[in-house]
Amino acid sequence: MFVEKAGQIDTVILSAGQHQAWQAAHDRVGLAARKTAFEAEFGEWIAAQNARFEAHGVPGADLRLW
Repeated sequence: MFVEKAGQIDTVILSAGQHQAWQAAHDRVGLAARKTAFEAEFGEWIAAQNARFEAHGVPGADLRLW
């Protein structure tokens, strides 16, 4: 439902189901964009940490009791 004031759309009223569907779609797009941005910014650092782990293992692993 649209509410107009002075001939302009002022408010949009949604059902709870419509709102949940919109929220879910919005969250998926936001999550994908954040993931892409994170990987672009920290991808090199993550690759370096993975290489370091492959070469040296877990720091302090010899001190663990399990």
